[in-house]
Amino acid sequence: NELIKRQNLLVENASICTIDSFCIALVRENFASLNISHDFKIADSNSVEKEYNDLLDNMFYEKFNSGDEVFITTLSDLQRGYDDYYLKNIVKTLYKKSCAMPYQTAWLDKIAELNIEAAENFEESDFKNLIFQKISTCAKSAELSFSNLVKSIETHDSAFCVKYDADIRRTKDYIYRVLESVNNNLWDELCNLRKNYTKPAYKKNSTKNAIVSKHIVDSNNALAALNSEMDKCLENDLSTVKEILKRYAPIVKNVVELVKEYKLVIDNNSFERNTYSFDQIEHLALSLFTESENALKSFNEKYDAILVDEYQDTSNLQDELFKLLSEDKGQLFMVGDVKQSIYGFRNANPDNFLQKKNEFPLYKGDENPCKVLLTGNFRSRKKICKFINFIFSAYMTKSGTDMEYNEEEALVPQEKYNDNHDENDVEVFLVEKKDDSKIAIDEAESIAQYILSTMQREAFLDDGDNGLRKAKFSDFVILMRSAKNRIGDYVKTLKSYGIPVNSPAEKFSESVEIITALSMLKAICNPSNSISVLALMTSPVFGFTEDEISEIRIGDKSKTLYSNVLSAAQNGNLKCKSFIDFLNTARMLAVTL
Repeated sequence: NELIKRQNLLVENASICTIDSFCIALVRENFASLNISHDFKIADSNSVEKEYNDLLDNMFYEKFNSGDEVFITTLSDLQRGYDDYYLKNIVKTLYKKSCAMPYQTAWLDKIAELNIEAAENFEESDFKNLIFQKISTCAKSAELSFSNLVKSIETHDSAFCVKYDADIRRTKDYIYRVLESVNNNLWDELCNLRKNYTKPAYKKNSTKNAIVSKHIVDSNNALAALNSEMDKCLENDLSTVKEILKRYAPIVKNVVELVKEYKLVIDNNSFERNTYSFDQIEHLALSLFTESENALKSFNEKYDAILVDEYQDTSNLQDELFKLLSEDKGQLFMVGDVKQSIYGFRNANPDNFLQKKNEFPLYKGDENPCKVLLTGNFRSRKKICKFINFIFSAYMTKSGTDMEYNEEEALVPQEKYNDNHDENDVEVFLVEKKDDSKIAIDEAESIAQYILSTMQREAFLDDGDNGLRKAKFSDFVILMRSAKNRIGDYVKTLKSYGIPVNSPAEKFSESVEIITALSMLKAICNPSNSISVLALMTSPVFGFTEDEISEIRIGDKSKTLYSNVLSAAQNGNLKCKSFIDFLNTARMLAVTL
């Protein structure tokens, strides 16, 4: 394949790194333009939060003692109880959100502007539209769940229809009127609907049919979610909301100014300590390109294209950075899957990727921008993919998740298997929960029984040229969302059934790889620590034998092991010399990196 050969040649010239390491290198190369020191350090993420909290405490203390009237008024307006916790929490939350935005100050100013706009014309404001959008999404989800309930009742339990006819009609009318009120912008009507809502009398045990019971739970949960959203947003009628917004608009402006001041305090502290967080480094990188055309031009001349993996986990700041970096040539390749977005807690915004995916046309050879669908699955058999597609298509809807699981999203099995026998279907086992404290044991017992029964089956697994074979214990794997507080019960239960268990999570810290890595770090940090040096020398990395260690130590046992190795290296022991060279290089890197 000529294309693969070409890529193998070109990859040597590519800069492959994380966005953090890229920005660090970029800022370090251009430290003079950014007016910072070249030897800056990266802040320890574990200590940043405490440090920032201390800075905020000092800022509030100084403002209070100086009698800052605006601050004291704002504190009084937003005070909850007898301390300043509530206001501090607002400031910290807004600051954290702003760190993920490309232009922090402008984003904060926009918040104040939106509040003023909402106070002046609430009916046409983004705030009102956002509230109605959230209520609409919940109402559509409730409508779907309720529709499924009605269908299951009509199919499986006609007596239920008769007994709870009034509740069914009332619930249907409630959801319909909520959606109608949202579509017609009727705020007060929504408030009245919620105030007069009557919860349906039926519960999961109101029927003996398991399918109907499940749909009752789903429908009631969806209704609860809808009402919870309405409770958060519709506490007051429209005229009261307008009054509140007018009263709070100047307060919000004051809070925004506090956040901007807090940002300045943090930035000054970072400059003085010559230590920056990853967010600050990314902002410095962005400012380099927005304030210096030469820097941006130099970068664009250096790279022909930019490829970003896991784009669904980028923040708004990173998205803007990538736009600038690829602006000149337009060669930005984004690879991502919104279903795998897991960094929302770090202010990742999947919409950055989803919006482009929805807007770009399919690739036809000459259009740009465009999208290429990577739906081929090379890991799983057909029936696994079919099952996943079935589950995702049921739960991932436009109204519920802002993304429709359609043909563009569906997995298409591509791996070729020796399908000379029927493929196993995916099976779902429901384990009855008897006691919350023993749920892990109940699950493990069910799995153990399945494993043992499967072991008794006739040969059914593909064994290559040998045809089919029976199942072995090593064919089974148990995947858990979290092993914490559960793995012990699983291991104990499975072993009680005579099933051998290999659980890396059980003693992760005691694995050879982890022990070796820790010993290496300790030896690099302090070579006089003979225990760490010994553990590293006898590890698979260097492979010193007991006899070799004894021979090295026999010269002078009063010295540290490191001193003995150093003497042996100076006397011509090549293995010891290689070890000393490694330690010296590693210690130098530890100081300079």
